[in-house]
Amino acid sequence: MIKFFRTIRQNLIDTGATGRYLKYSIGEIVLVVIGILIALQINNWNENRKINIEQKLLVTQMLEDAKSDSIFFSGRLVGIAMVDTILTYIDELNQNNGETTLNSLSINGTGRVLPFSSMQFISSIMNDYTETFNKINSPEIKKILRSYNSKFIYAKGNFENLNNIIASNFEPLRFAYHKELRENRKTKSIEILNKIYKYDRVFACVDKMKLTLSVMTGRVHEILEVNNQLIQSLQSYLEEH
Repeated sequence: MIKFFRTIRQNLIDTGATGRYLKYSIGEIVLVVIGILIALQINNWNENRKINIEQKLLVTQMLEDAKSDSIFFSGRLVGIAMVDTILTYIDELNQNNGETTLNSLSINGTGRVLPFSSMQFISSIMNDYTETFNKINSPEIKKILRSYNSKFIYAKGNFENLNNIIASNFEPLRFAYHKELRENRKTKSIEILNKIYKYDRVFACVDKMKLTLSVMTGRVHEILEVNNQLIQSLQSYLEEH
């Protein structure tokens, strides 16, 4: 093709057709420019196609992580309710001088009479938050992720606060009365529980813990709401793209 154009150019020069040569040169330049523009357009199309594929893969993974978070956060609400039940039981023993009106000493069917040693609060979305936030190109999803991050930080702080209270007030009892706690799973003895709960500091921290649990419940509901918004936004993105 290049040889063909060179031949035409040379013929025009040899015949002295200067005007036609100039027109031909301009036409050749235009063709070259058009060819470059087409090549750039094709390259841009390929790059956009790659970006779209990467975005869909990223959004798909985020959707799986968000659904995983939803299940985990809902489970934390169940855990909070169980701890609250245990605290209510301890408080009732204190108010009734060692007697209880509860029908069973098996808290929520678990046999627990002390709060969990710790309640972790984690998130699949937050594991890769910075990288994900920088890669995603949807302003709407970015906005929800910002809210997600702040709600998660607040909720996690509440869980860490609760874990510190448990570590200070209940972990010593767990170690000191390990044998009695194991026996209680079988005997369901109020006497054993009164022995374990005889320390004033245990009763004193119940109200503080119940308040913390109340705040935690609100925080978890808040992040579940944002989690639902994120799931819906991610699903809409995949449907539109």
